[in-house]
Amino acid sequence: MKLKYPGWENNNCCICILENPASGPGGHTESVAQLAQLLTDDGCRVHREQLTSIEQTREQITAYLNIGCDLIVAAGGDGTVRSISQCINGSNIPIYIFPVGTENLLAKELGLSRDPHEAFETIRQWNIRNIDEVRINDKIFLAVGGVGIDSQVVAMLDKSRKGNIKKIDYVWPTFRTFFTYKFPIIKIIADGRNICNEPAILFLGNISRYGGGFRLFDNALCDDGKVDLVVFRCKNVLQLIYLFMLTILGIVEKSKMTSRYKCSKINIESEHHLRSQIDGDTGPYLPLDIQVQKGALPLLVLPDVSKVAEGNQGSS
Repeated sequence: MKLKYPGWENNNCCICILENPASGPGGHTESVAQLAQLLTDDGCRVHREQLTSIEQTREQITAYLNIGCDLIVAAGGDGTVRSISQCINGSNIPIYIFPVGTENLLAKELGLSRDPHEAFETIRQWNIRNIDEVRINDKIFLAVGGVGIDSQVVAMLDKSRKGNIKKIDYVWPTFRTFFTYKFPIIKIIADGRNICNEPAILFLGNISRYGGGFRLFDNALCDDGKVDLVVFRCKNVLQLIYLFMLTILGIVEKSKMTSRYKCSKINIESEHHLRSQIDGDTGPYLPLDIQVQKGALPLLVLPDVSKVAEGNQGSS
């Protein structure tokens, strides 16, 4: 039975699939092909392309928009979704995330499956939720960002990356960074308030999960017009290990070395040459100007996810 596709009455729904073959551990081409076939069999016009660079992504999306694309399926990880959403640039074309990356934090938050049959059923229901984009200088992120240990790990991994990435690939860069990090002074101004001017590392969240399964932002919502900011005020590796142990135990908020904020605008500076990370990729160097663009990105999600979000917002 046909549901809510735009143009489904005359088999005119156009769905474009962009697959990043470098996402995650690889081996997901067959799943993407299955999803494309299911959509084709259901009467959709399906176009499919593999991504090779940000320039090619931009060109491909421009071509898709010109042929009247109704939906873009982002087959990749958080970085792939971010790159595609940045290239769409306010066109209001919805995205469906087919999560075949390493962490898939945003897809996990929204309950989206990498099973092609479940993905197909979610697309058929055509339930749109507008989530926030967090603009960081000339880039955006949708899930998480940070400055400190995590950004240095990502930068180190990026330099040595050769092909697809598995979770085990993060082990050595993380271990090495823990014992070589210099803990520079970072100045943070959040919504006009000076909240930090001391050695610290910081984490930014548009969702509740962080990489590695850490839940740093339990109260975060991806459509509330705010980004959650967690600051670890630490100046040596022993303090950092202590805070991460508290995070694993779920009690880090009890430490006086930790602060939490919900912000719509953040400025971050340092005298040191520091770089950010955004959605698991290397981000801009400091200084950073961070602003939330509320509801800027339409995503296809499960209907119950949207209802839960609306209920949470209504009770807050």
